[in-house]
Amino acid sequence: MLVLYAVTGGRGSRVTARSPLAGELGIAPGMPLAEAQSLAGPKYLRFFEVDDPVADRQSLERLAHWCQRFSPIVSIEAAPSPESLFIDVTGSSHLWGGEEGLAHQAIDELSHFRLVARIGISDTVGSAWGVAHYAFSPVTGRCQWIDQIRSKSIIIPPGQIGSILASLPVEALRLPEVIVATLHELGIHKVNDVEAVSRERWMSRFGPELLLRLDQAMDRASEVLTPEEPPPELEDSWGLEFPVVHTDAVLKVVEQLLQPLIPQVRRGWGITRLEILFHHESLTQGVESLPVGLCRPSIRLDHLLGLVRLALDRAKLAGPVTEIRVRIAGTALMEIFQGELFQSERDDSAEIDGLIDRLSMRLGRRQVVFPRLIADAQPERCCREEPASDAHRHRSSIHPLHRHPYRPTRLFLKPRPIDVHAVHPGNKPAFFRERDHQETIRLYWGPERIETGWWRGRPIGRDYYRIELTSGQRLWIYRDLMTGSWFLHGAFE
Repeated sequence: MLVLYAVTGGRGSRVTARSPLAGELGIAPGMPLAEAQSLAGPKYLRFFEVDDPVADRQSLERLAHWCQRFSPIVSIEAAPSPESLFIDVTGSSHLWGGEEGLAHQAIDELSHFRLVARIGISDTVGSAWGVAHYAFSPVTGRCQWIDQIRSKSIIIPPGQIGSILASLPVEALRLPEVIVATLHELGIHKVNDVEAVSRERWMSRFGPELLLRLDQAMDRASEVLTPEEPPPELEDSWGLEFPVVHTDAVLKVVEQLLQPLIPQVRRGWGITRLEILFHHESLTQGVESLPVGLCRPSIRLDHLLGLVRLALDRAKLAGPVTEIRVRIAGTALMEIFQGELFQSERDDSAEIDGLIDRLSMRLGRRQVVFPRLIADAQPERCCREEPASDAHRHRSSIHPLHRHPYRPTRLFLKPRPIDVHAVHPGNKPAFFRERDHQETIRLYWGPERIETGWWRGRPIGRDYYRIELTSGQRLWIYRDLMTGSWFLHGAFE
């Protein structure tokens, strides 16, 4: 179960993608977030996450590199939001027992990563893409040409591209949404409807794009794939003549291995994760792995070595080391800003990230967290803690949630019960008492009503007030609409 959402224009948060289980609950892309959460119910609310296009692209690139085991030519779909891979299996399918064996092997191995794939194999890129996207029923997963329940692959025999594509919708031609919408307005819904109209009419109305996609799918025009470059082997090892156990000696070897690896990282990218492998002298001790994670991508050798030293001090080697292997296990795009001639404010973000890295290495990744704001009506659920070392994953993709001007800077972990009194019934609150302590209310603003939906189980209904005491202190109090009790929930500082 997974639902991704994002803020789309001025329409608020809407669903951008969802898993098959979410689809069975009635959740669909484009649906308002509140409606999707009501359909999911409180049981599945934790599976709603903010869409991260940058992370999606990076995952697709890693998947493309993994798929190079099937063919050296693997290309990512050229689209604003790519979701497909093109693999040229010409001359390599026999290694897997033919095209059917290759498709079965790919689907089986991808299932180990919990990925559901739809595979189309054809003589052209366009027809393979079309059947993979539109030849399966979105309800049953059944293919109309293969009498097999939930078949996940379609192989178009040579010479049958035209007959199979003819019954598919025009969306199978990889056309922009504007052209598809215009075709629907003209009553053109199938590929064979496009073929029935003269090419001159399509050229005069849409230009060459529609005919080019049609010809590429029908094998009347060539299409060149731009393969993804395989990632370099960003690892190296050093065999030691004599076993060592001293930290300084180990660090010196790590430095000699890491220094030539850093320039091999893709330009504009930085290292987010290192893995140091230690081969011990004793076979019973085996190989010891030392992971090193970073909050922000970096290629600074001194910073990386400092983190390795902290990790070594925390982990302690199990015994003498005979071989050391350094592997760059993770990279990410670095944030690069143009420098200013006159620096008006000091930017301490790099120093703060460095401090987070050092604390995470010394105390543990799960012990150093930072609050992440969440759009939620219930104040105590507007924030959750995440490992600070994972900040680079969200920095470029999540829209910042600015603090509400009428929200307190300090929210109590648990609302504190208070007694609120007025001079006359129904009049403004005059003073409140917390245990044996009484405070006089000089000014108040409100009420602001906050309610949660029924799908969360026990509904929350509160009237919040901002109050100012005679001492000048400002507090945030509320009255529970269900019980009538009053609580102190926060303070403005």
